[in-house]
Amino acid sequence: MDTDGKPIAFVETDSDGNYDINIDRDTDYKLQVTKDGYIEDSRDITSKNIDKNVSTITEDFVLNKIQEPTPTVEPYPIVELAPIYFDFDKSTIRDQDTDGLNRIVDLMLNTYPEMAIEIESHTDSRGPAEYNKRLSVKRAKSTYNYLIEHGVNKDRIVSFKGLGEEQLVNECDGSIKCSKAQHELNRRTQFIVSKIK
Repeated sequence: MDTDGKPIAFVETDSDGNYDINIDRDTDYKLQVTKDGYIEDSRDITSKNIDKNVSTITEDFVLNKIQEPTPTVEPYPIVELAPIYFDFDKSTIRDQDTDGLNRIVDLMLNTYPEMAIEIESHTDSRGPAEYNKRLSVKRAKSTYNYLIEHGVNKDRIVSFKGLGEEQLVNECDGSIKCSKAQHELNRRTQFIVSKIK
């Protein structure tokens, strides 16, 4: 291009990136270099005040590749499923806990149709450990059955298991006196989201 930006000539490089173009002496030029996928570059050159014995002017260009935008990763949805609780020595679903279970059903059927969960049930520390283990399995089974009966495909419940009194949420392990409310916190079924979509 001339100094006014008017194109004078176009030239393509060879396979090695070399090029040559004839220019007039005592003239100012602007070289503009472009390549698909790269940031274009331009440079002012002049053939003024060059020794008459010089027949070649060398100008090297290094183009920077255009960086591809980083793909936006959709954040993994955070779904918190509230636990449900059980009466002492019982494995039946309480009326006050059906709303929580129905919310899980709604999430799995309507909001996250590919969501899969795990069910873990627990007891408090009162009673023999072996008995509590069996009781917690019954609680897990009751929870599982409720979800299945309300439309959740059984394949989307990865597992249901009872852990007895192994994972208490407080200090009520039998070594200290605890209130009924404190013991109730341990008689629970928890839900773990293992797949969301």
